[in-house]
Amino acid sequence: MRFSLIAILLTIVALVIVGCGSTQDLRYLDSRAAEQLEIPPDLTVRNSANDIALPVNFSSDVDASKPLKSIPVLLKVDSLQLEGQADFHWLSVDEPVDNLFQLVKEFWSSEGFEIEIDEPAIGVLQTAWIYEKEGTDKSDANFLMRLFSSNELSATQNQFRTRIERDTGTGKNHIYISHRGTAYQHIFQTKKTEDEKQNDWELVPPNGEFEVEMLSRLMIYLGVQRAEIDQQLDNIKVFTPLTSIYADYSKNETYLLVKDIYSKTWYRTLHQLDRMGIEVVSSNIDSGIVTEGLIRVKTNVEEEITEGGFFSFGSETKVVKKQVVLVLTEEFHNVTRISMVRPDGEIENSPAGIELITLLQQFLK
Repeated sequence: MRFSLIAILLTIVALVIVGCGSTQDLRYLDSRAAEQLEIPPDLTVRNSANDIALPVNFSSDVDASKPLKSIPVLLKVDSLQLEGQADFHWLSVDEPVDNLFQLVKEFWSSEGFEIEIDEPAIGVLQTAWIYEKEGTDKSDANFLMRLFSSNELSATQNQFRTRIERDTGTGKNHIYISHRGTAYQHIFQTKKTEDEKQNDWELVPPNGEFEVEMLSRLMIYLGVQRAEIDQQLDNIKVFTPLTSIYADYSKNETYLLVKDIYSKTWYRTLHQLDRMGIEVVSSNIDSGIVTEGLIRVKTNVEEEITEGGFFSFGSETKVVKKQVVLVLTEEFHNVTRISMVRPDGEIENSPAGIELITLLQQFLK
């Protein structure tokens, strides 16, 4: 009897399990796709096929025969070194020029500057002038106070020029940032000054602190920590090369002597020309003669030149900017001479030439 009850109970459990399984199977067999939901009229159906769009450079369908667009790769942070002396600083980088140029261009854009000159062939970038009005708004002052407030009528403009040069001695590339500033001061017209030229923008001395600040920001943009930049600045020796001006009356020549090695004087001269706003037409650190380089510049002085044939009626007179050539030579191991000649090789001793070399001495001293 006992065994019969156990057998009956086992039979009931088996029937229950089979019943549950068959009911579940019937439910899945009876399943079917429901109708699509209706989209409200003010919504659109999302196109799920375009949810993830990979760039072509990362797609497996790229045609290997077609060149890929060059993407600048961030340089190694440990290859960046801040160098300099006195008010002249630069970055020394062991990185191809193409990468550097694109990264520096993106840096200026990230700082909010517009690029005015973009010359990758010669490694030059120049920002547009940034206008800044000085003084605060004195809307609560009376009319005369606002009218005669000098701060209300003054303004400044700032511009930065970046030059990337290759150091032939070390093989590394150098990044130089030069600052140019102008100031505008309105002068009220009076009977005494009515014949004088007024209201012009005038160049102000370049600000070396601005240059160091922009070089530091560039380093931070490229991944260097601020503490490391401060350490590099502390390690730079404060040394100002002495620059003197001389006159050789027997040759009617004016020249400069800079107490610094040739390579540093070369790059420092280019840097100061950028600061002065002097256009560099061409430059060659090695002219074929040992330790002699040529920098051809365009001055602001206009001169007339005659072009044409043998007869006067076939010639044409044109007004162009006067050009001169700065010649840098190594006088001694730590002394560099800067002299000046005309494009034809003759000594440049015109008033405009002497004014230029005198101004250059003031910037280099």
